[in-house]
Amino acid sequence: MSWRIFSIQKLWPSSRDDLLPTGEFTLYDKKLKVQVSGWLPCHHGDVGFTLQLSPPNDKGICKIWNVIALCVDKRRGRPILQQISKKMSKKKRELYQILAQKSRESLALWTLAVVYNIYNMPLNINDSFSKVVSDATCLCRRGDPLCLKNTMYNREEAVKVINRALIQMGELPKSLEWTVLEHLIEWQCSTRYDTASKKQPTDVAGVEKYQNKWADIHDINCSRQIATHLRPDNTTLMQGDPSQSKIPEDAIVLVRNTNDAYKWQSTVSKGQLCMMTANPKSYKALGVSNVRQLTMNNPHLFIAYAHLWSIEEIMDIFKWSNENYTFIGRLDQYPRGRGQLFRDMCDSNRFDCQLCVHAGAEALYFLETMPEIEPLLKQYGVIQCFSNSDVSIQLNRLQLTKPYRIRTVRPQNEDARTLLFEEHTTVEKKKDSSVVNIRSFHDVRPMAGIIVCSEKTTSFDIHAARTQCKDALYVVGTPPPMFSFKRRPPKRNTINPFINS
Repeated sequence: MSWRIFSIQKLWPSSRDDLLPTGEFTLYDKKLKVQVSGWLPCHHGDVGFTLQLSPPNDKGICKIWNVIALCVDKRRGRPILQQISKKMSKKKRELYQILAQKSRESLALWTLAVVYNIYNMPLNINDSFSKVVSDATCLCRRGDPLCLKNTMYNREEAVKVINRALIQMGELPKSLEWTVLEHLIEWQCSTRYDTASKKQPTDVAGVEKYQNKWADIHDINCSRQIATHLRPDNTTLMQGDPSQSKIPEDAIVLVRNTNDAYKWQSTVSKGQLCMMTANPKSYKALGVSNVRQLTMNNPHLFIAYAHLWSIEEIMDIFKWSNENYTFIGRLDQYPRGRGQLFRDMCDSNRFDCQLCVHAGAEALYFLETMPEIEPLLKQYGVIQCFSNSDVSIQLNRLQLTKPYRIRTVRPQNEDARTLLFEEHTTVEKKKDSSVVNIRSFHDVRPMAGIIVCSEKTTSFDIHAARTQCKDALYVVGTPPPMFSFKRRPPKRNTINPFINS
């Protein structure tokens, strides 16, 4: 279906002067009409759009999710620019008409518009377009500024995006390009959580041998920058949970998201919580209204839950030019993201390290079958089940988003809102998360947990589940041999910035 603009209801102010603003539009295709909101790269009436639209909201307006293709329609278009520009001042009208004409004639913009949306559109459109023309695999090459996150490890998505770009610019992909892409995605999947591999990849550009391993040049450069920023003279470590007695009253504490802020508040009442991107006005409902935007040039920064920070997230911290750092994390929980920087820092023995309390459930119960759930819910209130197999159990746990988090439903009332234990209420759509894999659980600790063993369950899984619970852990089924009980997850294959190359 090729939509064209019938009319423009309104345009909203834009932070970019090289892109047309977002707005509300009426689109038509023959006798069909639809009301939409969002961004269109061109506002001329003779341009046709293939779009991916959301379902209509309560007002009957669809959101523009993606622009799939653009083309000039041979049929005469409506005089859209004249209609909307009448509402503008003379100066704004002139600027808008000039930008609208440039946008209509820009092959670079049209090509990037079918790849990106207005929020992740590259700043330099012409240079980015030239790079895509030279090598379209940059759209899914990890570490490249033009890379889209949903293409790095997904071949089908990568092919779809590259195809859209090539078709829009009038090119046809060569079989050699698909072979190169195949090898690239295969390599990136093999190093999705590792930052290095002992096995040399096949026909992948931008990979070198370093520390007797194979790694992306981007990861090698990141490793060198980390070693430059984090030194024994400006960095200390705290191994364990954040401790009330070890955190200064005036500490500046950096968290990844509001969920980590909530975790911090549940155990530590000290410190000013900060995020690199923060919107404090929206945090009251999440119970963390005291979170602030991180500022530049802090004399000392505490990094909360450092074992959950990926290499890419650590690199973002350095942009804020802090003087000294204290990383607080655990070695006996599964890390998150790429790499295992906190573990590499601890293993290097280069940094002063304080040992803190390693909180975890003291009561451990081994059961052959699933216990009665209702009595446990009455006893503990909040329970989480862990399993890497199919388990049917209802513990009133919900997965919520923005940020991703798991919360517990209180007994229902007649209100349309859902009452929660950890927060007040929510109106989000509910997705049951009563059962999760312990490897992906990094949430607020429940009072008790149930881990259902399968042949894939390891002794460390049981230990990790214990560390995620406050009072008790119930181990159901046949556990792995406990004489081989491990207190660390499997080591990842990484470039360690703190050892000689």
